[in-house]
Amino acid sequence: MVILSGRNIGDNYFGYSKEANFFDLDVVFKGLIISAFVANYAQLWGNNLVTPVGDLITVSHTENYSHFYQAVTKNTNQNTVVVNAIASAVGNLTSMAFIRSAVTPVFDSLAKQQDNKPYFITRVERLMDSSISCAKKAVISTPYVIPTQHKFKIIETLVNNGAAASLINNSSASNDSAFVPADFEEYRPILMKMGVNLCEFRDDAYAKDHLYHVDTYYHNRTFILTIRSPNIGSSNFAPRSDFLNIEFGIVIESEAFAKILNTYLLGTQECNYWHVTQQSDGSIRWQPADESLDTNPNYGDWYKLPD
Repeated sequence: MVILSGRNIGDNYFGYSKEANFFDLDVVFKGLIISAFVANYAQLWGNNLVTPVGDLITVSHTENYSHFYQAVTKNTNQNTVVVNAIASAVGNLTSMAFIRSAVTPVFDSLAKQQDNKPYFITRVERLMDSSISCAKKAVISTPYVIPTQHKFKIIETLVNNGAAASLINNSSASNDSAFVPADFEEYRPILMKMGVNLCEFRDDAYAKDHLYHVDTYYHNRTFILTIRSPNIGSSNFAPRSDFLNIEFGIVIESEAFAKILNTYLLGTQECNYWHVTQQSDGSIRWQPADESLDTNPNYGDWYKLPD
């Protein structure tokens, strides 16, 4: 099986950090698609851009794992609550239900490391061109929204073609970057002027599968077109993903899966997102069901830089 996600490996990506955790999305695939990912992994693993750790670090006793076991024992003893929570979660796992779908994997080119060309996003756009052109509804989910050359190309195409576009991303306070929120201040009014329905993830949003309910950051990366054609992968709506990072994703043709994904993203809208609107005087308002704010929620000059 293949688990596809933007999730990294670390306590805060699984709800086990006492400081801040990420709200994320994983999708499990099985079937013929696996062979494509095996081939892509082999290409990445065997490329000269990958350096064996042994070339960088000298180890005196390659078969002495005592330090490793000491570290594991120490961390296990110090984090028994987390260890027990993991054991309980694994023990209570239910059987997975799969949906038969037509899927197309999309991989980046390693040539990007030399020429910085947007191979991945170009391939996705070509693959989904007809869907983007005729979509009546679009839900875009990304942790970071940074336009390429000050343009939101896909969003502009959707809106100009009459699609109702919703964008879910981090609020300023729920963002783990100190710089993206400041940059987004400029583009928030532009998106709303375009007619985009903007939802910003609350830093106090509740994720039921987290052990520690502390500040929460949004980390989902996907978009859905007309409740039919979702795309899931590692890429953000940002120039770094377009021109620097090696990305991958999957385009799925399944109305049933798209509906499940849409419910997952928007089913908790009232309690997990700020609905952002622009007033007639140009001011911005953040509004959930029970309150309305005219200043950026829980965010200000005091907001600390990430460690």
